[in-house]
Formats: sequence, structure tokens, C-alpha cells
Amino acid sequence: MRRKLFIIAVVVSLVLCGVFALLWPLNRTYHEYVTYGRPLDANGERWLFNLTADANGVALTCAFDHRTDPSYQPLLGWRFVARPYPSSRGPFKLPYQVSHSLLGFTYAHEPRRIGYQRIPVVTVNDRALTVPYWFLIVVTLLLPAIALHRWHRRRRRIGENRCLTCGYDLRASPERCPECGAIPLQP
Repeated sequence: MRRKLFIIAVVVSLVLCGVFALLWPLNRTYHEYVTYGRPLDANGERWLFNLTADANGVALTCAFDHRTDPSYQPLLGWRFVARPYPSSRGPFKLPYQVSHSLLGFTYAHEPRRIGYQRIPVVTVNDRALTVPYWFLIVVTLLLPAIALHRWHRRRRRIGENRCLTCGYDLRASPERCPECGAIPLQP
């Protein structure tokens, strides 16, 4: 059962790696995001979550806002948007001041006051964390690399007549491993 779960995890990891490898060049021209907006509570406050794939990487944005008119309910539920960048604007950049940046990882935080279509927003507190594509590809390649290493080690041990469990030399005792007690595969 563990082996099957590991194989499923390796396949899912390879698929995710392929998705990130395709998104990296594609998102130089397209901006895609998924948004989830919760309804306003009795105080006119709510959370808004965005998962954005853009030219920089994958960004998770959380916004907490407080509106003066609780009857106005924009962006309720789930929404998916994919659109090309305007040619004059270039790749999408987060509309926040980046607080911290290292190796493509960015963290941005911006408290602000804005108005939207004559509906004043009292306060908006935005936080954004961007993870670069190169990191996502490396992380999703770890499980397939481990699987490839295990497969190579198993093939090598079978060819050298070694125990598959511990690697002990079985030329002197081919029926059972004296080190771990495992019974070797019969050719």
C-alpha cells in the first residue's frame, strides 16, 4: 500500500512540475488568478483571497477590508480570470510595495484607504507572498528524483547479487540475507 501511495505521489508531483514548467513562459503574456470572496459580516468586514499566476511566480494574496456600506457585496464566491497583458503595460506586477525580496520570493504588505465605484472602502489591509517558478519546479522534482534513485539502486543491487533491503553481498548465502534476514528474489 505504501508503495502505491508513493507511486501516486510521484505521478502527481511530475504532473505539477509539468504544469509549473508550462505556466512559467505562458505567464509572460497571460495573467491568471482565482479569487474567493467571503460575504461581509455584520460589521462590514471580510476576507478576500487570490491565487495569482503571473510573470514573477505564483502569488497568494489575502486582503482584509472594511466597507462603510455592508449592503454592497462585491466578489462573492469563486471566480477564475485569465487574460492577456495589455501590450503597453508588460508583465503584471503586484500593486503593492514589496517589503522583502530574496531570490524571487517576495512579501508585500500594504494598508491603504481607497474608494471603489463611489463606495468608500474604509481600510484595506493587503498581504501578498510570491513563490518563484524555479522553486516550485525544484520542489516538485524532489519525489521523482527520489523514485529514480531508488529504482537505480534496486537494479544495481539485483545485478550485483546483493540484498535489496540492506545491500549485503549474497554470493556466500544466496537463500537468505545473513544481515537482515530478507529472502532474495529468485531470478
